Amino acid sequence: MGIAASAKPAAREAVGAAESGQPAAQGAAGAAESGQPAAQEAVGAAASAQGAAQGAAGAAESGQPAARQIMDIAGLERRLAQYVMTSADNALQADYALRDEIVGTPLFDAPIVGCASADDPLFARMKSDDQIIGDTLRLPADWLPGARSVIAIFYPFSEQVRKSNWDNLGVPSDEWLHGRIEGHDFIHATDRMVAGWLADEGYRTCIPALDPSLVIRKRDPEDAVDRPMFVSSWSERHAAFAAGLGTFGLSAHLITRVGKAGRFGSIITDAVFSPTPRPYGEDPYAYCTRCGACAKRCPVDALSLETGKDFQTCWVYMEETKIRFKPRYGCGKCQLLVPCETGIPAGR
Repeated sequence: MGIAASAKPAAREAVGAAESGQPAAQGAAGAAESGQPAAQEAVGAAASAQGAAQGAAGAAESGQPAARQIMDIAGLERRLAQYVMTSADNALQADYALRDEIVGTPLFDAPIVGCASADDPLFARMKSDDQIIGDTLRLPADWLPGARSVIAIFYPFSEQVRKSNWDNLGVPSDEWLHGRIEGHDFIHATDRMVAGWLADEGYRTCIPALDPSLVIRKRDPEDAVDRPMFVSSWSERHAAFAAGLGTFGLSAHLITRVGKAGRFGSIITDAVFSPTPRPYGEDPYAYCTRCGACAKRCPVDALSLETGKDFQTCWVYMEETKIRFKPRYGCGKCQLLVPCETGIPAGR
């Protein structure tokens, strides 16, 4: 069956085994996008599966390798959305919830998925420009020899998680703290499940965020005033930019069609997906109106229209939240009650 085939009931054991308490990355919270109705999903999945089977047969007749078949990114998005919106793991559990009344709160709404070609020149540009990422970045083929596609996934936070963190600029809500830590554990497990779907189709994958060779290095403070405090051998946000999911804002988070409040995942594979169009071209800030709303939301004034983002100040504050809310941490105020919280701002 093709990758767009109807999602079988998720094996909770497999997902649970994949959860391993990985380190949390950076993120914030997004907008609602409900999963497809089951009947429509089944019909669409069956049609996609039939198309995939016909494609495979055609490839065999023409002598082309099956791995060259163009995969269905829209079908993958539907299948993933169906899983996320029905998974019991996409909800706060009683064994770790900070308050009894938030047990069962959904963490994420339906994710959106984009794809970039593994040899997209943007990756080489990101590597060559220290103002973007720099030479610490490993190209897709460095992670997975023979890589053909980079799949980027944005998991927008649920309305409940977002609204819980609207108020009290100095304190992240319990739901937000869970979204940052347990939410990312769910993302890691789900990304592994998607990799398993591709493996079932005969394709190889690599999840950079979970690869033991991933390098995350802190910059010297004097080099990090106008750049992120950490450099890494992979960036989920930049992969999402290349994959057509959105552009950056003043706060350095990515603005997608369902907003910027959420978290990212990415998978490199030798499966061939058609690249998602980038309506913004290569403009990294096309969706940001520079309205300054996020700057007004920052509890430590780390954002400014004049000077941009002060990554050092932001990082110091985040480190303080690690002490206050151990073993969790977070803030996310600049992602909320702003025009890009749940979508692309009007006029963009």
